[in-house]
Amino acid sequence: MEASDTMQAWLIDFPRRAGMRSKSNSNADLHAGTDSWGFHLTYVAQSDDLKPQEKKQVLYGLTKLKQVFDDDWLRQARKEHHPLVAYIINKAPWSQLWLAQFGMKLDALNKLANFSKLVRRLRSSKEYTGAEAELEAAAKLITAGITNIELYPEIKVKGKPKTPDLRAIVGGQDIYFEVKALREPKDSVDASWTHQQLTYTLFDRETLQHELLYFCQIHKILSRPRIEEFRTKIRRAIAEVKQTKEYAYIREQGILDYLVIHQSKQEQCDALVKRFGIKKEISGPPFKSDDIMRLKHKLQESGQLPEDKPGVMIVFGNLLYFGSEEHFYEDLVYQLEDTIYDLENVVLASIISKTVGLEQVNKIAQKPHYILVRKSHNLVQETMLVLENRYSKFPVNKEILSALATSSSLGRKYR
Repeated sequence: MEASDTMQAWLIDFPRRAGMRSKSNSNADLHAGTDSWGFHLTYVAQSDDLKPQEKKQVLYGLTKLKQVFDDDWLRQARKEHHPLVAYIINKAPWSQLWLAQFGMKLDALNKLANFSKLVRRLRSSKEYTGAEAELEAAAKLITAGITNIELYPEIKVKGKPKTPDLRAIVGGQDIYFEVKALREPKDSVDASWTHQQLTYTLFDRETLQHELLYFCQIHKILSRPRIEEFRTKIRRAIAEVKQTKEYAYIREQGILDYLVIHQSKQEQCDALVKRFGIKKEISGPPFKSDDIMRLKHKLQESGQLPEDKPGVMIVFGNLLYFGSEEHFYEDLVYQLEDTIYDLENVVLASIISKTVGLEQVNKIAQKPHYILVRKSHNLVQETMLVLENRYSKFPVNKEILSALATSSSLGRKYR
């Protein structure tokens, strides 16, 4: 499954489109909310961006989050670039609500056996991605009313110690879960870095609000030295336009198109865009990722599951490009089903993706051997594809199937 260059470029640019950055780009503003939960709670309490009920929900969720991630952790997390820091410094309402949900999920799980191990993994920058997927899986089961859960049960398979991620007892039956996170491909990381370094990090908020406009298309992923070279050129262009109150255009064929315009020349914008053949957007660089192969490899990592008990594989792929057309999912199932059929102890496989998107969806499609659920809440879209293994040596547990297929943690109140 290769996303088109255009779509991948749009996905990279989406944070800017959806307001997914703080209100200021200065280092002081970006870091202020990460050193003290008191600062962050006060910010939310005084914010005009949240409705009263949303503000109440966020404050409650952040209080629960504070119980696990204290101020000492916050200071260290910023230095280590922990993934949660990006949500903490992002003052957009969807990000605040996501953090609140995260805190409420932690609170819902805190009585489970081995919860402390999950917390330790969540606090670690290196282990966070996998631990977040385990948190999401357990929260999904609890949302569906399945509460007899153990985290990281220690078992033996053919005399060898194994540690699945979850064990749930449903109707007196032990069901084991292996939860995997599809990590961001290197090309995606490099593309995001290139985009970030050549776009909004070069501008302060006041300049963009009151003085300059800019459009750019970045056509390829760039090396660090080349990025620095272009940052220098763009800074010069910004300084020139501020002084002349005109425009500046940077072009290197097949690499970069960059137009900076003074706001007093806004009426010339369409003519300049047409003249230089540049799109009126900020996008790129494009990249491709073979998500089908990556998913297959993750589904095959079932070695921690017991052979004499039914197992479930769950793969979280928040960076997957999931299409919107039904035939897209039919093809996805076609590509993945035989990988699952080879796992005779696995009864179900679930692929879950969460992304930020403006489209509001609420769809459920049930097919003979798979169920597709797409839901959205507070700009976060969740897609759940659940495939049955009709060749498993164990029957499908319908309660687990229902939990995976119809239970979304989006907007869930865990109190």
